[in-house]
Amino acid sequence: MTRRPATVRALCVAVLAALTVLPAAISRMTAPANYGGHGLTTGFGRGRLDFSGIVSEGAGGRVDLPREPVILSVRVSGSGPIRLSGDGVDQTILGSEIPLTVRLDLPEGGSLSITSASRIRLHEIVVERVHQAVGQAGVLGLLGAIAIAIAARGLRQALAAAGLLGGAFCAMAAGSLSFTFARIALARLAPLFLVLLLLLPLFLALRESRLPALRPRARWTIPAFAASLALSTVQLNWFDQPLPLGDPHAYFEMGGRFKEAIVSMRSPLDLGPALSDVQPFLALPVTGLLYGLLRLLGGGLALIYAAQAVAMAAAVGALVSICETEIGPRAGKIALGLALLHPSFWVLPGIVQPEPFILAAWTLAAFVALSARRHEDDPRIFLTAGIFLGLGLSLHPQGLSFLLLALGLCLIPWASMFVRRPVLLVAPLLGLCSVLLPVAAAEHFAKPRSYVLDRQYGFFAYTSPHPLGFWLYLDSDGWQGPLRIEDTSYQKELIALQGDGAVSSTFADVAFFVSRHPGKSLQTVLTNLHRLWHQPDNPFAVPFVLPFDLQIWFHRALVVLFVLSVPALLSGRLALLSLPFVMLSMTYPAYHVFNKYATPALTFTIMGAAFTIDRLWQERTRAGLLMGSLAGAALGALLPAAAFARLGVRGDVFLWLVNSLLWIGLGVALTVAIRAWGKDARARVLGAAIGFIVLLGSSWAASLTDTERGAWSVAVDPPFEASCRLAAITPRADDSAPPEPAWLLIDAQSSEALPPRIEVNGRLLEPPVAMMPAFGLASVRGHRDPATFRQTWRAPIGEDLLAAAELRIRVRGDATMRVFGDIREGDEGPRLSIGNWPHLSVYRLMHEGQYRLPVGDAPPQACSAKGLSGRPGVALVRIPVGDENQIALKSAKAPAWIF
Repeated sequence: MTRRPATVRALCVAVLAALTVLPAAISRMTAPANYGGHGLTTGFGRGRLDFSGIVSEGAGGRVDLPREPVILSVRVSGSGPIRLSGDGVDQTILGSEIPLTVRLDLPEGGSLSITSASRIRLHEIVVERVHQAVGQAGVLGLLGAIAIAIAARGLRQALAAAGLLGGAFCAMAAGSLSFTFARIALARLAPLFLVLLLLLPLFLALRESRLPALRPRARWTIPAFAASLALSTVQLNWFDQPLPLGDPHAYFEMGGRFKEAIVSMRSPLDLGPALSDVQPFLALPVTGLLYGLLRLLGGGLALIYAAQAVAMAAAVGALVSICETEIGPRAGKIALGLALLHPSFWVLPGIVQPEPFILAAWTLAAFVALSARRHEDDPRIFLTAGIFLGLGLSLHPQGLSFLLLALGLCLIPWASMFVRRPVLLVAPLLGLCSVLLPVAAAEHFAKPRSYVLDRQYGFFAYTSPHPLGFWLYLDSDGWQGPLRIEDTSYQKELIALQGDGAVSSTFADVAFFVSRHPGKSLQTVLTNLHRLWHQPDNPFAVPFVLPFDLQIWFHRALVVLFVLSVPALLSGRLALLSLPFVMLSMTYPAYHVFNKYATPALTFTIMGAAFTIDRLWQERTRAGLLMGSLAGAALGALLPAAAFARLGVRGDVFLWLVNSLLWIGLGVALTVAIRAWGKDARARVLGAAIGFIVLLGSSWAASLTDTERGAWSVAVDPPFEASCRLAAITPRADDSAPPEPAWLLIDAQSSEALPPRIEVNGRLLEPPVAMMPAFGLASVRGHRDPATFRQTWRAPIGEDLLAAAELRIRVRGDATMRVFGDIREGDEGPRLSIGNWPHLSVYRLMHEGQYRLPVGDAPPQACSAKGLSGRPGVALVRIPVGDENQIALKSAKAPAWIF
């Protein structure tokens, strides 16, 4: 028991001895300007953060060195003649923006003056001895050996020996190059000491943590891992992966910056300059370091895809193991089948983004935490769970503070349990904080240069003058992207209240704005909640095991089944399986929606769905009402509008029917699940709140601006026919001005990217042109032709045709082409915009395959389709001359609707 402390004391003193001998033993020391060089200069200060080096504060400055022979190299830049003078040295060089290194021999040492008529930037100083300090090094080495021997005798002796050693060094090296080298070394080592200090809690947590048995208790864990990895491998080899544009490009390039910084480190002394090189990117420290290490290993994108596939396979293996161990063998098999059918597990490994690693970290955190419960609440295993949770949170730090707030709120209902058994909270919290402490420090260090992320990658979350959230997107149905901040109602109202100088705001201003728009705010948040769980994370609609349309319905079914499981999960120790779903539901709908934001809860959604299916199978003889209500809800979601339109059913009747089936079915299913599976009041109340808000409240809010449920589409083989009554159109007020060119618009989709053929009153119009703007992130990035999306096609129509009382329209095309309409008539319900700014969003295009936003101010439809009730996707507009290709830009005048 006594040998180990003695060894530790001796080792610590040995490290100190080496540090005292090193400055006397070495002959050359490099001092980067910001890490060591600044302490040797007078008249220089830190300049702009986005440039390296220190800048002269006046006409120049000087480098101060001891009075002994030295060879000095300085790397400087400037815009004119730079004079370097000292004892025995006087040299002038012509400075430029490219740093120039000047080597000078100072036989007497002392100060070197660096002056210029313009500002000088000092990048680096290299100091070399002329005569070696052999005597100093020898004496300090001998004292170090004695100190090590003394340190082994006890703690007091070790402290005394360390003090003696430090005092001896100061006495012997004061005023010499050895002392200067020590100052430089300490300045260069300071970042390393700070990083080690920040990482110390994590090191201690890892030392004290314990993983549960590596041999899986579940039989299907290894097959699940292998099957997921095999599917990802097939997908990565059969399909062209998306181009690394947008966020993936940013993550990949950040990884390259971290790789370069790591390669540039020749010793621990170089950590400071390396951190400075990646300072802007330390706002995402774990993400950058992760991809930096992967790029350091070589292999480029292929290795990153492979690592992400392994992470996804680990998540699948963990979720199957949890289901088989905690729920039952049948649930494990069900979860495996659901996971292999869900597209995100095999699509996301081919996109450079950290979601696969987040998913793996959170799922492993749940796996470890549940293992700790089985091991009598082992705090060391709980500590491991907290570390995994922290790693998952740190990979997406933009929303870290809000997710932590949501986590705290979710734990409140279990406060009494944590009071009785504090280990359930304290141990995971310690693991979580050990990871997030260095992450928070890195973000703080990066903050002065975070504008680089906005300038290079569009990450404006770090530089926005306003808090980001739904309040900035009320004008665009909750979708981010269409409006610049200065054009939003939020900014305009802020200026109206506070004056033209109100270009920034706080959450107090947000609260005041929301209080003025409570109904619209609530509707937007609930609509975003609906969108968050409405689509699988397959941004480029890749088909594989299932066609994409079936993937959508499959994903929505999983969400419903998960929500039904929440009352049962909350009744026992499986409550933590609902935590990620609830946390994400509490945060991102109030921010904005994107495909990947729901992904960290995917494995937990599948666990809950597997639980519900297993319970329904187990209780199949008593679950008739629950299964019948789910069948009714499915019928309401799946009944096609086109079939009812062919029967001549009115739009309000159709929507009342399908919404009633959907909402009543979901409501009954939730009620039955809450009553049957909720074991206590807390589980029933929370399950009811979560279920009715996520499924019913969000669905109702989304229906208010929905343009999809009432939509129908028909093939144009045979040709699609419609007639439009021009006699009902109000004539223009100013008949003297020449009319702007008129355009006939058709809402259509062509899988072959071929334009439809449009005839009006028997006359063939010019070939129509697709109107969707070039959104490369949603089309080219995923190797998709923009012309294959559903969109508006425009064709010019002459005034002679408009003079007729009626337009008889006939649309023809290839077998893959379809024309769209809506079962609602006239101006009932919202309509899709015709593409004019600001009523379009690239985020909606990436999320739903639709770039247009709903509008409520379109004039009534004057057209009817042959054999179909409702309004066809036909419009007539006038566009100013020359703006035909500009209507999606901010500066363009919006088209004038005719009908």
